[in-house]
Amino acid sequence: MSWKRRAEAATDLKAIYQAATVNEAEQCLTQFEAKWHETYPPIAQSWRRRWIALSRSLSIRPKFDG
Repeated sequence: MSWKRRAEAATDLKAIYQAATVNEAEQCLTQFEAKWHETYPPIAQSWRRRWIALSRSLSIRPKFDG
């Protein structure tokens, strides 16, 4: 993966773990899969395989104001 594409993929992954809710995060993951699966299937496959554990950690993270 080129550096430019890596930065783009990282930005798309950030949307997943910075989502406000688990449902929003899963929607972002689905969008990530649609965009990146053909070009870099291992990334999306890895996130999907680990989704249950990831979604649990997303649902318990603290919310900060400001």
